[in-house]
Order: sequence, then structure tokens, then C-alpha cells
Amino acid sequence: MNFEIDENGTLTSCLGDDVIVRIPEGVKKIGIFAFRGREHKYDRDWYIPNRTMEEVILPASCEEIEGGAFSDCRTLRRIRFTGNNLKRIGGSFFWCDSLDKIDLPEGVTEIGADAFSNLESLRDIVLPKSLKWLGPRAFLFTEVEHIYYRGTKEEFDAADLEGGFNKVNRDKVVYGYTLPLEEPAD
Repeated sequence: MNFEIDENGTLTSCLGDDVIVRIPEGVKKIGIFAFRGREHKYDRDWYIPNRTMEEVILPASCEEIEGGAFSDCRTLRRIRFTGNNLKRIGGSFFWCDSLDKIDLPEGVTEIGADAFSNLESLRDIVLPKSLKWLGPRAFLFTEVEHIYYRGTKEEFDAADLEGGFNKVNRDKVVYGYTLPLEEPAD
């Protein structure tokens, strides 16, 4: 993989055809459209979807993922978080066709608007107890079946999470969840 990382520790570009991508330690932020290729033709720049990456392993140093970071990662099935330093996930975080499960680490306090919207394959998500704000329409146009929350119902109700649940039945929330999600079969 070819990584471009700016002086602030933001991964601005990750290009290549690896199936498993391990982001280098020291990266603090995953930038917008970091995994999209670009080509210039017909006098303009075009984005190229990533069609090879199936798994991303984020380093413990990662504190933020900007909105749209995994946009057009068509084959992305799994994201692994190696630490608990991640605090913020931007809006429209994904636009992936294959991601069906995600287990967010403790430490995440904010998830932006539309973060998981349009993820038609998303079935299971684990929300950390540390989550304090879930943006509007977080699960819009998904087929989410289970939302596991690592805290109690009282903690869930005390956090500002309601906006993310428009058009998603709150009966899908399982409170007090302690197990990791089952890893997909390789």
C-alpha cells in the first residue's frame, strides 16, 4: 500500500490493491475519501472506488475518522480497532456495499449525521458505553437487525442518541452487551 500522511498525522490517501490494510501506527486521523483513487481525464478529476480492500486495521493512535473516509470501499467487510483512542466518527462515515458488522471501541463519544446510512448490508453494530452523541439519520436506509449497546438503558437514555434512530425501531437495541461481535468466517 502507498500511504500519504500529512504533518498532522492525517492519512490523506491510501492507494493499492491489498485485501488487508494495516494503517501505520502514528496516524491520528483518517481523512475524507482517504481510500478513494483519483484519475484525471476529460479535463476533470474522477474518483475511483476501492474494489479490493476487505479489511482495515486501525492503529491505537487513531483518534478520529472524518466523514466519508471509507466512501466507495465496495468490498470492505471488516474494520478492526486496535485501541481505545478513537473519539469521533464523522458523518457519512461509510458508503460500503459489504460491511455487515461493526464493533466500535470504548472511547468513541461522537458519531456524525448519516454515519451508517445507506449501508444496506449492515446487520449488527456495537455502540460503546462512552457514546454521548449520535447524529441524525445514523441508520437511515439500512437493514440493521441488532444494535448492541455496552451500557445500561438508563445510560443510553441519558446520552443524546435519539436522533440517530429515526426510522429504526429502538426495540432492536440490546442493553448491557459485553461480548465482541462474532468475527466473519474467512
